[in-house]
Amino acid sequence: MYTERVPLSAESLRTLESSIMLFYTGITRSASRILKQQKDNTLDKTQRLISLRNQSIAFMNSLRQGEVDKLGSLLHRGWELKRRLADGISNPEIDDLYRKALEAGALGGKIAGAGGGGFLMLYVPLPAQDRVRKAPPLQQMPVRFSRYGDRIVFHTE
Repeated sequence: MYTERVPLSAESLRTLESSIMLFYTGITRSASRILKQQKDNTLDKTQRLISLRNQSIAFMNSLRQGEVDKLGSLLHRGWELKRRLADGISNPEIDDLYRKALEAGALGGKIAGAGGGGFLMLYVPLPAQDRVRKAPPLQQMPVRFSRYGDRIVFHTE
């Protein structure tokens, strides 16, 4: 796996961290089935996968230029691409939660992980966050960035 540290100003980092909202959907699913279907569909979906890769490059470039708010539209485009990779990535309930969040002011988002349930991550400018918090009445989870990578800090069992 390739990683690269992206230099961010303190202001850009604060904007990015404060604009990410994470909600637990309460929907559980078998990630292995969704991931298997994604893998089986990979050859048929090569162009979409390339588009997802290009999206991450565009986001890195936006961060380098201090254009943090572009994450919302990039996440939205990625949502549209990813949900076409396999049937179980989204469902009517998730689509409805996402639509309500957009209507309330979210600029974009994604289902974290394989899809089909779990956590809905949204990019929401500060002025819209109260509206988004009420739109999909879900449990909001705190988000803090770590210099050391991802770690599990919430366990549902």
